[in-house]
Amino acid sequence: MVDTAIIVTSVGRTTFLQECLLSVKKQDAAFRCELIVVDNSEKGIKKHVLSLLDKLSNLGNTKYYRYTQCQSASAARNAGLLFISPKVKYIKWLDEDDYFLEISSLSKLLEALSLEEVGFAYGGVVVVDNLGTIIGYKSEEWNANRVLQEVDFPSSGSIFKLKFLSQIGFFSYLPHLLGKEDIDLILRAMLHLKVSGWRSKRISEIVTAYRRSQNSLSFRNDETGRSGMSNKLFKAIYAGVFGMS
Repeated sequence: MVDTAIIVTSVGRTTFLQECLLSVKKQDAAFRCELIVVDNSEKGIKKHVLSLLDKLSNLGNTKYYRYTQCQSASAARNAGLLFISPKVKYIKWLDEDDYFLEISSLSKLLEALSLEEVGFAYGGVVVVDNLGTIIGYKSEEWNANRVLQEVDFPSSGSIFKLKFLSQIGFFSYLPHLLGKEDIDLILRAMLHLKVSGWRSKRISEIVTAYRRSQNSLSFRNDETGRSGMSNKLFKAIYAGVFGMS
């Protein structure tokens, strides 16, 4: 039975997208999934995406959506939620520059969500460059201080229960959060754990790879001119919310 939606957003980097989608196809839990590709590219890559989706027959369902507003990646991620099936319980977001590392990565994340009180789960992420060369790992336990200290915090290792997301809200794409949307979602999730009966679960394995490049949207440096709220102010606000000095 299909109970998991994998929402993949693309800005048109077709080589990366192909690698991402093939990694979904290889998952031993692929039969539980519906795949929604949100095309957020400037000119549209529908023909290419549909050609790739034709090769993913082992998935429960596949859908293509052309997001013509071309807003932030987070707006496109939220748009994908409009197309999930009624029976979906779990949400996994990937950008085209992310991919599953092992064939059991998704099943391990889903197993971590099996307990009723677990609202989201996460595993480690290996960071690679455009050529696939490993340049770092993100495998530590998440806490607010560590997340706030990171310049670039990839969230592709996470998976959420839809019920949990409906309580904390989805990605915020307000202008002042440009480049910080992933971290904002993670921190809101952590805040909700403090005031609710939910908890998170970490698995020790590396589950996804994330390509860091000059076009990466996660926590852009202010000097690029594309950030909204300054990093310093963003950190100060959340530090205050968490009661950190």
